[in-house]
Amino acid sequence: MSDGTLIKHNALQQPLPWKDQIEALPDNAKLNTGSTNPILAAEMNHNRQIKAGYREVIYWPPAADAGYRVYLTQREADILLALASWQWVPIRSLKGVSDTRKPVSNMRAFGLIIATAHFSGDGDCYRLLGRVDLSPLPWVSADAVQVTDLLPDRETALAVEVERARSAFTKRIALAKKRASHLSPQQMHLPDTAA
Repeated sequence: MSDGTLIKHNALQQPLPWKDQIEALPDNAKLNTGSTNPILAAEMNHNRQIKAGYREVIYWPPAADAGYRVYLTQREADILLALASWQWVPIRSLKGVSDTRKPVSNMRAFGLIIATAHFSGDGDCYRLLGRVDLSPLPWVSADAVQVTDLLPDRETALAVEVERARSAFTKRIALAKKRASHLSPQQMHLPDTAA
């Protein structure tokens, strides 16, 4: 879980009021159930509030009574506009994979629930859960809370980040061991044991 997403089976184990929406997802789906990176979300929210050029949107998570305010880059807003149809959108249709993953990662950090699933013919696809107002009226915006009001406290956010780092580090070590086990010492041009 180093990227903060859960497979469908694990997401169904969470105490969420919108399990019916998770059950409707394909079995190979992965999704976040909240902010995937609370520290990054708090930093981005602060920086984006004080700088010009970011678009304010209101996002209502599934089964939520109130929305919250998020500031997005134009690229993030363009992707969100495509995902606002609540349909599965092929990643490749969003102007390429490489310039799509980081914006989606940022939106997941803010807590926007975005599911990923693989479909034969379309490849990997994204789908937004919840609803979004890309052009909020002033009174809608005034009623929305800041995304930081929904983030965990500093100690919990730090614990989440430490767990993500440990998980990523463990995966990298396991991959390195696996790759090294397939090579003979002659292929690596290194001695079998360190001197």
